Amino acid sequence: MTPNRSLFLLLPVPFLLSACNDSTTDPSEPGSGQARVEVRITDAPSDYVASAEVTVTRVYLVPSGGDAVDLLPEGETPTYDLLTLRDGVDALLAVSPVPVNDYHQLRIRVQDPVVTLKEGYTFRDGSTTKALKVPSGETSGIKVLLSEPVPAVEGMVTVVVVDFDVDDNFRIQGNPDTPAGIQGMSFLPVLKEKSRALEEDDEDGTIGGEDDDDEGDFEDEDEGDVGGDDDEGDTIGGDEDDGEGDEEGEDGDTIGGDEDDDGSETIGG
Repeated sequence: MTPNRSLFLLLPVPFLLSACNDSTTDPSEPGSGQARVEVRITDAPSDYVASAEVTVTRVYLVPSGGDAVDLLPEGETPTYDLLTLRDGVDALLAVSPVPVNDYHQLRIRVQDPVVTLKEGYTFRDGSTTKALKVPSGETSGIKVLLSEPVPAVEGMVTVVVVDFDVDDNFRIQGNPDTPAGIQGMSFLPVLKEKSRALEEDDEDGTIGGEDDDDEGDFEDEDEGDVGGDDDEGDTIGGDEDDGEGDEEGEDGDTIGGDEDDDGSETIGG
């Protein structure tokens, strides 16, 4: 026993400190805490397109290792006219609590793109509106070109603005300025990160972009109820009537709850 004890005492101090800290979580490894990630989209004006509508069926993050994390609640399929999101205007696409981690991919799955030309332009068949097909290679979602991995930091919200530029994504076939005109249009999605911000998260949590301040907060002590008709101070989702049970929103979604399952929508086309 004596030789072993002597060896221990002769070890350098930095080595001993390192050994004592082996149980500390590596900041680069996924943490057990929760953060929030918010994704927004914006666009730019187009010379020939009056409206370009897309329906989003899934928004999700992919870490370097592990399972994908969905940001869009299951069953939600919002539709956006991209041409209304220009001149600095953006729209909330998805927001959700996520495990603390670095996410190397952000993907957006869309379906049913529909484009309408500006006044004075028509397609070869005389129409001004066409439904387009989504490339078969995009069934897993369009990969957003990120400047770097998206960090999810405990107690913080990461906001990523995605540029869904119509002229980059809706490609005109033919020359609008010749007698032959516009022969057709194809949807070739190219999504790019436009900006990002890391901010302190002063929210209790949001699901699908709805602030839970209006949906799921407890009322004052004089009223006590949460969305119930009972006047005896019971709380929804709780086991006790002391006002400390779990909160739920009006639609039954737990505020700040678990992530949604994989979206099961298929790409139109």
